[in-house]
Amino acid sequence: MNFSGQTGLVEIPDARTIPSDEVLIHGNNDFLAEDRQLGNARNYILGYSLLPGLELSGRVATAKDAMGAQIRNDLSGNAKWRFLDTRHIDLAVGIQDFAGDAQNFEARYGVGTAELGPLDLTLGYGVGPDRLDGPFGGVALNVGEWGRIAVDHDGDSVRAGIGLRYQVLDRVEAELATKLYSEEADEDVSVGLSLRFALGKPAPVIDSPRVELPQPAAVTASAGQMRRGPHAQPQSAQPQSAPELAANDTRDRNADAIADGLADAGLSRVRVGEDAAGQTVVKFENRRFWHSQLDGFQVVHQVLRRLDVDADNGWVLLEEKNGVPRSSAVLDEDLRLRHSALGAQDADDVDWLTEESSTPFGVELRLEPRIDSLVATDFGVFDYDVALQSTLSVLLGHGLSLHGAGVVEGFRSDVYDDGGAFENRQQESGLDEAFLQLTHRPFSPYVGRVSGGIQKLGETDFTVLDYEVALHSPTGAHQLHAHIAHFDNQDFDDNRDMAIGSYRFWWWDRDLSVTLSAGRFFDEQLAGRVILRRYIGDVIVGLFYARDEDDQQSGGLSVSFPLTPRVGMEPIGGAYVVGQPRWQYAASTTIDGPEGRNVLRPNFLSEPDPNFNLRRDFLDSDRALPGYIESHWRRGIYGDQIDSGKR
Repeated sequence: MNFSGQTGLVEIPDARTIPSDEVLIHGNNDFLAEDRQLGNARNYILGYSLLPGLELSGRVATAKDAMGAQIRNDLSGNAKWRFLDTRHIDLAVGIQDFAGDAQNFEARYGVGTAELGPLDLTLGYGVGPDRLDGPFGGVALNVGEWGRIAVDHDGDSVRAGIGLRYQVLDRVEAELATKLYSEEADEDVSVGLSLRFALGKPAPVIDSPRVELPQPAAVTASAGQMRRGPHAQPQSAQPQSAPELAANDTRDRNADAIADGLADAGLSRVRVGEDAAGQTVVKFENRRFWHSQLDGFQVVHQVLRRLDVDADNGWVLLEEKNGVPRSSAVLDEDLRLRHSALGAQDADDVDWLTEESSTPFGVELRLEPRIDSLVATDFGVFDYDVALQSTLSVLLGHGLSLHGAGVVEGFRSDVYDDGGAFENRQQESGLDEAFLQLTHRPFSPYVGRVSGGIQKLGETDFTVLDYEVALHSPTGAHQLHAHIAHFDNQDFDDNRDMAIGSYRFWWWDRDLSVTLSAGRFFDEQLAGRVILRRYIGDVIVGLFYARDEDDQQSGGLSVSFPLTPRVGMEPIGGAYVVGQPRWQYAASTTIDGPEGRNVLRPNFLSEPDPNFNLRRDFLDSDRALPGYIESHWRRGIYGDQIDSGKR
């Protein structure tokens, strides 16, 4: 990354972009020559390609005068689109420092880069107004894997620099860059440090942690007692022949072996049966493998593979969550995926051969950091209030559950302290929310969750009645979602109603989803919102933009990922202690506010919901859907050991 916040040479951009499976963090002490009268200057930049060829970056430029007083704290956004990507020539257009009332580095440009052996030649033209006003260009010499030397001209000055790369960890690369020369006489030495983080790749996870699975011979040889469930069909009164008795005995012993093997591997509420089509049905809940719903399916797959049990008519793997069917996967007799489906539509008329391996009751304690932060305000570059949140969940089965969350104060920056500018945003120790929830699925495409309880929003306690519903197409690619809530202020006459409708489209092959929403938000403003999400392994990066009825706008970036081990600890007396399977952090800013000013409105167009909401919790961040399961079948915990693809 160059010193101005985009991929490029020294000061100018080139036509390359950040790879779409990487995040780049960069910091430097560089400002342009016209700003050299500033004393202490810093740039902090976060870059990411939300789509292949579309690079987005956010930049915080902070500066103090010679006396140490803060005179600049500017937040800006940059974008670059590479519209031509060939083996030797790339073309791109870009914009720097768009929107807002403090545009200090605004530029619009077109640029091309040609690869000639180890040389990269870049030529572009910009229309300013603050920089890149006219033709610009440069050349870079790539020296193996360890670095490169670059010289460029930004339309005003010639600069030269060198970058040195080092692979710190398997998924982390560091680059140290410095300017070796500049025509500007008053330009100090500039040094920058970049860190590239590989978030994950669309490929099998070869080095995933494993769990102890049964040995093929040992488990199949063990014969257990047949455990017939209460819904099993009664045995025929007709006497059975010796071959029939032997076949039934083998079937029952295999069912017991499967149930025992899956329970030993860490799955809950396991039950094995046979449906009217002769398929072997395996029902289970995943309360131990937290990164993805796929991991639960793949643990089942590997247990069946190791047991080497015959199923002439194939398999139906049915996953439930707290007693509510979530999704199913149909495999052939060789354990290859045929298709996936919503809910339990592939598991009708089942003759259960075993009892459930555990009761519906379960207790789960989640621990996670909770961060309230503000970026690039008049008070500082990054202000924060960090607390510890603990959430206790009691699963009662049949979709019924109790959830309570509490907060313990941690540490905060000065502006959050008593008397500070943001003391009203302090996270205080105490109860944060408590809900009784019921999830229901009356038919496979439809799933809903009703929540009733209390919730603390800011400094105010509300009594809340919340309902979410999602309706899906057969693959889950199309989703209609509604979120309706009533907030009853416990202290003042400030009751609020919220109603938001959404349409979401999932592009499986691109690991991309887009959600369009409209309605009345918590601040009772009518508004529209669009969210673009990119799924990279278990990391989800999102870009959002919202606009209300008064033409006030906001936008920002979010990232979520598992903040817990992939394989959770074994339960203690039926209770699980975990981190947060889907921890999220978001930063937003207003855009072109009233009179052109970016007014600080941290909760603008917010959509409060319970910690355990429908899409993030039950639908596994919209991944517990047939299209995702089919297109990502080999990306889970045992992805490298599963026969490729759908047959």
